[in-house]
Parts: sequence; C-alpha cells; structure tokens
Amino acid sequence: MRALDYGTDWGAAGELIHCVAVPVFDWPNHLLEVISASAVAWRMPKARFPKVAVNVMKAARVIEKRLRA
Repeated sequence: MRALDYGTDWGAAGELIHCVAVPVFDWPNHLLEVISASAVAWRMPKARFPKVAVNVMKAARVIEKRLRA
C-alpha cells in the first residue's frame, strides 16, 4: 500500500468483487481508518484501479482535513 498510496483486492468473494482501499491518517500521521470502494469485477476491472484510487484518495484527504481542523 505504501508504494502506491492505496491497496487493492481482486477476487474477494470468489473473484466476484474487486476493492481499492486508502488509509486515513490523523495528525501526526497515525493510521485512523481505511476507506474503500468495492464493486463487482466486471464493473471495476483491474485496469480501472488507478482511476478509482484517485477518487478514493481525494475522499481520504477530505476526511483528514476535517479531522485536523
């Protein structure tokens, strides 16, 4: 997860579900939670993981900003 800033899971529930997960940190960078997006494999093929990850990372940063305010 650290190399890409997100983690993936393909094949959950017998290869039917794909997932992209992103950590959410507080200040001073302690892991608080992980948020994710999941979909059936045909709706989120592996090729879409980077695009989905960008959106999940944006959501994680919004959460972090609100927690640090």
